[in-house]
Amino acid sequence: MYKLLKSTKDATIYQNNPNTNTGLDSILEIGSTHYEGGVSRILIHFNLEDINNIEEATLLLSETESTEIPLDYSIEGYLVSGSWDMGIGKKLEQNDITGVNWSEKSENVQWAESGSDYYSSISGSHTFEYSTADLALDILPLVGEVISGSIINDGFLIKFDEFGETSTNGTGVLKFFSKESHTIHQPKLRIGWDDQTHVTGSLLPVDIDESRIVILFDDSYKVDNIYTIRINARDQFPIKDFDEYFRFSVNKYLPTSTFFSVQDFITKDTIIPFSDYSKVSCDEKGNYIILDFNDWESGRVYELVIKTIINNDTKYYKNKFTFKVVK
Repeated sequence: MYKLLKSTKDATIYQNNPNTNTGLDSILEIGSTHYEGGVSRILIHFNLEDINNIEEATLLLSETESTEIPLDYSIEGYLVSGSWDMGIGKKLEQNDITGVNWSEKSENVQWAESGSDYYSSISGSHTFEYSTADLALDILPLVGEVISGSIINDGFLIKFDEFGETSTNGTGVLKFFSKESHTIHQPKLRIGWDDQTHVTGSLLPVDIDESRIVILFDDSYKVDNIYTIRINARDQFPIKDFDEYFRFSVNKYLPTSTFFSVQDFITKDTIIPFSDYSKVSCDEKGNYIILDFNDWESGRVYELVIKTIINNDTKYYKNKFTFKVVK
């Protein structure tokens, strides 16, 4: 199962502008240049209460603009040590705004080390080659430390690796949408775990080569709620020994190697990917999936795709299975 979390606070801090607060900026920056902010880092926080036993934790940042990025570079994530105040400042509108910056966690409270205090022994990282792109950073080790109770949740520090920050040529600037952008591209933490159950009861397996599915959608689903959505699997050409109604209404089950994915219907952004954490479950009534719409974007139309793998062959069920999430 997958769950999305929106950030509760975020900000960029700048080495060359050590007293600048950016709590209300719509853009977050990771950078290393010889002009403007010099080294820049992102601070971001998510509410991790009631989160446990997860197997994936991926930080998702949507790119908006990048400049002078090299052919390959590495991004790192760390756990912040010490609480910080997001503040209400903007990079270009500084009027004695208090809040987190390169020098301070909050008003008159300095970091022990400029550029934020963090646990350097625990990290997540991702290396990019020949491109700039949306960031999908594996921070499972970091989240694991928090939900185990080993480290207090003061958020995450996201930055170039040491080579990227200290390169004499500079590494350029990556820019991402912040929580203050008020767009569908706000930062998110995607967590996942395998919750598949597969109890078939008296159901028979469907013939994958000659099958079709019907997804029992409602017209819309309310954001911040959890829903069970039924998937009816049927033979496309049932045997003719039954009466016509019965032949076309018999529900069967899909194999355990069946997965689902969800995309934004307009932007085609993947909300839920095919993985071990998006398996289709089954009970005595048939197949189903559970969708947790907490922190999804309302007013959007989404599309569901089903994938089944049998004997190394893959079949996709695509028939514009769409639904809307509303407030």
